Amino acid sequence: MPSQQLSKLAMQTSVGAGLSVALLHGSPRGLLLLGSVTTSLLCALPWMSDTHLAVTYGFGASLVCHALLVAIAQASWPSPGAALTILAYLLYGAKTCIFQAFRDANAEYVAKVLDPPRKKAAVLARADSDVPRIMSRLSPRLSSVLLFGVLLSGFSFPLSSAVNAAPQRAIGVVFGALVALGGLFLQSVADFQKFTFKRLYGPNELCDRGLWSVSRHPNYLGGMVFHIGVLMAGVAGAKNLSAAFLAVIAPGAFIKIILEATTQLERKQLAFFEAGDLDMRNKWRDYVRKTPRFYGRVAAANDPTYLEVEDRQDQEDRGDEIAGIVAITGGAGVATAVVGFIGWLLVS
Repeated sequence: MPSQQLSKLAMQTSVGAGLSVALLHGSPRGLLLLGSVTTSLLCALPWMSDTHLAVTYGFGASLVCHALLVAIAQASWPSPGAALTILAYLLYGAKTCIFQAFRDANAEYVAKVLDPPRKKAAVLARADSDVPRIMSRLSPRLSSVLLFGVLLSGFSFPLSSAVNAAPQRAIGVVFGALVALGGLFLQSVADFQKFTFKRLYGPNELCDRGLWSVSRHPNYLGGMVFHIGVLMAGVAGAKNLSAAFLAVIAPGAFIKIILEATTQLERKQLAFFEAGDLDMRNKWRDYVRKTPRFYGRVAAANDPTYLEVEDRQDQEDRGDEIAGIVAITGGAGVATAVVGFIGWLLVS
């Protein structure tokens, strides 16, 4: 996840949330808001040592904390929509932490994904051994912790709106919660399929089975559907415009983050598979041509990886055509020269 993009999104979140909270409309009760912000900052604290810990375990733990805080604060049994939204938060947060724990226990995954940035960070830490440099490195990390914590705290708002929704808005809250649970199911199945595939065939093999045969990023698609569902439940339960605005910020920001992460991942995949052997490269290109980025048909106009693959293939095809023309022309020239030479010998 790019730090600059995250910082920009979190800054926008903090400004928007601050203005809306100042209006005192649609925000959670004071103690609940304080608890949400405090737990979110604590969940973001691992960023100080390892970004990976914050954006995986920290994010998952924050959703669980939000759900528990809201559930504890209820004076009576919650409505079906509220219960489903709380359940979606609990399950998504727990799944994020548990699945990441399984990935972190896989030596091949750690070596390929986690070790390179950690080794780079360790080298920088050894180079910046004096106090001024250490402080200069801690300052942006602390800022990232605060910004990410504020962003995580934003998930308390759609949950609060869903839980406190008026009875006439219950259907919308239930629908949004079911969409969120559907996104969680989609992501869980996709993650399980890819995790199993990589363990069987190795970390460098292209996973193109199951859900991955109909979408290049079904896990990211599931994540976006979850956040869309959270957003829908929050907006459906909002009692005024400021509450609806607050409900949109955090899930909307995470949808944008997922889209940015997809772009970054596809750049890495493009570089990796294009640098591989011929069979691997051709398999990758066929996969990109046949499989949409998220869902539906292959949308060439909106799919930069598809366009890049097609452009490279066209260049190679033109190169092969030119080479063929040169070979044919050269062969014809040689044949003509040989025939002419033989004719000259016969005449002379």
